[in-house]
Amino acid sequence: MVSTPIRIVSSKQEEGDEGQIAEDVAERYLMEFVERCMIQVLERDAATLKMRSFHMNDLMRDVCLSKAKQENFLYIANQSNACQLATIGRVRRVSVHKLFPMQCIRSPCLRSLLFFNAFLPDEELEKILLLTMLRVLDYERGGVAKGKLPNNIGKLIHLRFLRLRDLNFWCSKFPSSLGNLRCLQTLDLRIIGKWSNSIHVPNVIWRMEKLRHLYLPNKCSRKTKLKLGTLRNLQTLVNFNTKNCFLKDLINMTNIRELEIRGAFNIEYFYTEELGKNPPIVQSRYLHSLPIINGEGRIDPRHLTHLLSSCNSIFKLSLDVEVSYLKMLELHEEAFVGKEMFCCGQAFANLESLSLKKLNNLDHV
Repeated sequence: MVSTPIRIVSSKQEEGDEGQIAEDVAERYLMEFVERCMIQVLERDAATLKMRSFHMNDLMRDVCLSKAKQENFLYIANQSNACQLATIGRVRRVSVHKLFPMQCIRSPCLRSLLFFNAFLPDEELEKILLLTMLRVLDYERGGVAKGKLPNNIGKLIHLRFLRLRDLNFWCSKFPSSLGNLRCLQTLDLRIIGKWSNSIHVPNVIWRMEKLRHLYLPNKCSRKTKLKLGTLRNLQTLVNFNTKNCFLKDLINMTNIRELEIRGAFNIEYFYTEELGKNPPIVQSRYLHSLPIINGEGRIDPRHLTHLLSSCNSIFKLSLDVEVSYLKMLELHEEAFVGKEMFCCGQAFANLESLSLKKLNNLDHV
């Protein structure tokens, strides 16, 4: 049994002690479980060493499943026990494995629905949307979903967690009703388009002001242009680029911790003569992870340098981008506080001057 802290927090949100965010509180509780050997760490973040995923040993898993069955806390559904689920009217959490008839789930109070390697025909997706009290809808490890995400997805107004990662849709377009999900705190849109790798996302995400973690598609269509300036609670933003998003919106994300740039990154109206006139890009003092991936061409080294100068405390910097014209790079004092810096391929082929001063934590470059 493998889980992640983000999904646990999204299942039951609460404010932390003394103003701590819920993710930090969850991390503290999970570490207590680790110390008591109740769970085992499966993966840690390379930069911060925080827990990314964990699993239970067999004994603890059996105890939890037994207690879950006794309390009607969780039901693990598959083809062998599908007929039994209809008799359990009070179950609130269901884990579905592989092909499973959704008509067997008749609990109107269902809160969490998790899919593992499941095949989802259109008619099955429509039945899911009748479960209007859902808080968590998670497609773990992807699967085949055939047509498209139904327009009625907007009826699940109580959703806190929605992950569609690696689901294979025939239609590469999300419905505008997605904007009705204003209680969402985690949204993962990294689907796979059957006929096109470019996914169209309507400009409705700005309505989800409670979002904490946003994962955009790896490649958005040319028509996609998203306003994200209202997402002031955002902590994770993956697959951001200036072709499909507005750069000026980043300045409002004062709580951002992880920012991944994939694709185009261009600063409009950039002062090349007087660099000090350019406004900062990021103003979050919590930002610790900044992967930059660009397979579409070069990033102007002056723009990249200005971006890095806006970041005060990065733990993890990963560059997979061609900046072959960059000849000088300076990172001083608290500009980078991680232990390792990763640069892929020929990212700095023509770099003539590299200045790393007072980076006390840096061990490897």
